Amino acid sequence: SITIDGGTYCSVFGGNNVGGSQNAGKQYIKVDEAAKNSTTNYQTRIHTLFGSGNKVDGSSTDILVNGGMIDTLYAGGNEASVATAAKVEIACSLASGNGSTFGHTYSDAIASYNGTTLTIKDSYPWNGTGTYNVRTLFGGNNQADMSVVPDVILTSGSVGTVYGGGNAGDMNAEDASFDNAISTDFGAVEVDYSTTPSTTSPINISTHVVLNSANMLVDYLYGGCQMSNVYRSTFVEMSNGYVGTVYGGCNISGDVGSRYLFSDGYDYRPRHERYQAVQGATYVKVSGGHIYKDLFAGSNGRYHCNNGKYYVAGIDFDNLDVDGRYIGMSIPSHNETHVYVSGGEVGGSVYAGGNLACVGFINESVPDAFYTPVFVGMATVRMSGGHVKGNVFGGG
Repeated sequence: SITIDGGTYCSVFGGNNVGGSQNAGKQYIKVDEAAKNSTTNYQTRIHTLFGSGNKVDGSSTDILVNGGMIDTLYAGGNEASVATAAKVEIACSLASGNGSTFGHTYSDAIASYNGTTLTIKDSYPWNGTGTYNVRTLFGGNNQADMSVVPDVILTSGSVGTVYGGGNAGDMNAEDASFDNAISTDFGAVEVDYSTTPSTTSPINISTHVVLNSANMLVDYLYGGCQMSNVYRSTFVEMSNGYVGTVYGGCNISGDVGSRYLFSDGYDYRPRHERYQAVQGATYVKVSGGHIYKDLFAGSNGRYHCNNGKYYVAGIDFDNLDVDGRYIGMSIPSHNETHVYVSGGEVGGSVYAGGNLACVGFINESVPDAFYTPVFVGMATVRMSGGHVKGNVFGGG
């Protein structure tokens, strides 16, 4: 285990570097604030923290952040993953203070705290450029696929951007334990188009983010990854706290809930023909808390112009892709997106779809007379409570 009480660090790894193995042991990392940093008002400063190893997979990870400042945090590893479980919890204490320091919580959004209630600055932009306990948090790995569903628990403190998944590593886990809860709230079932005829199957999730505390602040919350795929479904649950913008899907690039399969020749398709299948969706459940901007069930592709599949030369939205590095990259995609609001407040609008990110696809690889090219996709929004200051859209 690793316990950090103060100081400054470039990189911290819970596991090995490039050799050896991690068998059944747990990599436990705790970041406290027992010592002051002599050059700043903040205490622990870490550039990058990995729960697992650099290039060696670990068994399981458990990260607890009680304070300090971390630029980038991964529940998993760098070019490595974890085998059985990954957990990260942000639980920084909150106290009266001033500037950006309120106990062990660092945030430019807080105007005051009286011991029971947070007051948020009206002028705070919620744009990911402030002061945080963790600037960017990933539930997954940096550059490796993950085959477990990480637990991302947001209890108290501040994070600039939260991803339920990884950076450039896919989320390949399948967990059906939330099937009943999701089906009950959304009235949705997962349709498996890889079978003929299509069948319904339990809803499996590959990512899960829970925000349930009044003392948590997040500028951007994504259920998916930054630039990689989610094999099954994403699941975001928000019952309290303060968030700028919520996305159920991915950011920049990455698909949620679909993959390409190859026909075995017994489903009206030529043998070995490639076709697309739906195997998951995005699910966002909001029952409380404050969302200051917009709530999207889907992903965020608002960087450069796109043609529905790829970023293309043209408008650079909000100067987010000044050097054009995303041109030619696939935009975020998903086949089904769902949002359910039963409480809380949304300062902007609610979208059943994404932000310049398409929902659905046209499956054209069906040559038999019984089939015609068909659009496959669904976007739903359900409202049973809460307060939306903007509009509610059935699309994106």
